[in-house]
Amino acid sequence: MRFPLVPSQAVYFLLPTAMQSSNTSSANDLIVFQLTGEDAQHYAHERIGRALSLEEMECVKKYVEHGMECCTEVVEIAVELAIEQLDLGQ
Repeated sequence: MRFPLVPSQAVYFLLPTAMQSSNTSSANDLIVFQLTGEDAQHYAHERIGRALSLEEMECVKKYVEHGMECCTEVVEIAVELAIEQLDLGQ
């Protein structure tokens, strides 16, 4: 069974797993967002019951990259919200 993978599905459904080492030495070393092939394969197994081929994974990568074109705007908003939240908490 094949299903159409559109950019909105790739961005919406392929959420990253929590993978962060507790020995991060500075804020600059912190991984803010990470999406691995394993994450995509996990969703594929849930959705279609099989692993994706290399060709399919290359398409997933392309669609996710396309969906992340607004990444700068997302980061700007996230920074502003974080600053606002911390300012309100003080």
